[in-house]
Amino acid sequence: GTASAAASAMAPTMDELVRQLQEATGLSGEEPSTCALGGKPRAFERFLIAHKLDVRAAAAALRDTLRFRAEHSLDDSGAGSHARKMVLAKVAPHWPGGLVTSIAGGSGVYYFGYGPLRPRKLMRDISESELRTFYLHFVEGMLAHMNAANGRACPTERWAGPVEVHDLRGISLSTHFYPPGLAMLARVLSLGQRHVPDNLRKAYFIFAPRWFSASWGVIRRVLHEDIAARIEIRSDGGGDSLAALLGGQGRVEEMWREAEARGSPPAPPPCPAATESRSKREEDSSGAGAGGGGGGGGAGVPLQTSEARPRRFTLPVGRGDGALVHRGAGRGARVARPLRRRAVARARGRVADRFRRDGEQPRVCERQPRR
Repeated sequence: GTASAAASAMAPTMDELVRQLQEATGLSGEEPSTCALGGKPRAFERFLIAHKLDVRAAAAALRDTLRFRAEHSLDDSGAGSHARKMVLAKVAPHWPGGLVTSIAGGSGVYYFGYGPLRPRKLMRDISESELRTFYLHFVEGMLAHMNAANGRACPTERWAGPVEVHDLRGISLSTHFYPPGLAMLARVLSLGQRHVPDNLRKAYFIFAPRWFSASWGVIRRVLHEDIAARIEIRSDGGGDSLAALLGGQGRVEEMWREAEARGSPPAPPPCPAATESRSKREEDSSGAGAGGGGGGGGAGVPLQTSEARPRRFTLPVGRGDGALVHRGAGRGARVARPLRRRAVARARGRVADRFRRDGEQPRVCERQPRR
């Protein structure tokens, strides 16, 4: 205990590490590049935290970032402005999101909807350099918003970083899982964590399908472990966690309205159980705010469950060995292998009995015989 207390007392403070990093790089904190990264001390603390308080590694990374910003004229808004505007106008229709609202503390909430995104068309119409130019412009706008919200001389412990909400509704394995497009996206996104480290406050991937883990594995390889720890993958709409971070269900609904106004998919409708439990809570509390209880009436965005969607059943009557038995249960039809006449009758009877037990009457459709 005494040795550890002595070691912690001898450890340099963050202010001392910032001073050492300034001496190693020869920066005062008033340069355009350091001001864009948050000024002093935030610009230096970014790299120290990303490199585990190693001053030498942080100095090398900061020098690399300064060279990168000079190479891409990020601190000179007039350089190549016409060409840059042309690229921004070309890429903007393909970009999936942007700033939708701000929350207490100054954090901007950025919503991204990937349903309309087509990676193959993106790679066909846009080069990687054009995508990189647009992404750097987007990151610079994000930095400007954070600098305005946090003010000058704001340390890391009080810094309000961005909150990102990535809506994965509408994505499909055949359309969106395109390895060349994911690899290009990973290379471009890696520039953000390399040259703007310790930037993210929290990120949610909502309505994530089961196969998303494969795509996430490709992207996660290029993310810093600290950034990956701030990312939450959810199969629902964010739940109580997102609502608590944004400041209540009202802010979540505001986010959905802004996202829908930008052309994103509308907010998911509440399931009947969640609506009923929420109305009961409101009646019991006589106008009090909704609580964060468990079950379907939580503070998060309600999910669209299979019970809220219409169920369709089709049972074709077979004529010979080529008959197929179709089962539909809201998630799409499943087709069994060809069965013989007697097996088809048995299977059709079992499926019909199951549907009748649920209180629903299946439809029987006659199939035309082959000519």
